[in-house]
Amino acid sequence: MPRKKQKVSIKSIAKEAGVSVATVSRVMNNRTDVSEKVRSAVRTVIEKSDFRAKKWYPGEELNLRHVV
Repeated sequence: MPRKKQKVSIKSIAKEAGVSVATVSRVMNNRTDVSEKVRSAVRTVIEKSDFRAKKWYPGEELNLRHVV
């Protein structure tokens, strides 16, 4: 019986990389206040885990449009 793929989250990436959730977020948003050493470590964990961030924009799930 095949094993279910474990759900990958920012929290699990942070734990494996040895950094905070905020640092993972900073790396994912390409902020400049993260050292290259830490950025590389986080990116390695992200690539290894095949993590895909969900994109969410306000109104997206309801398909809302602004009407003037």
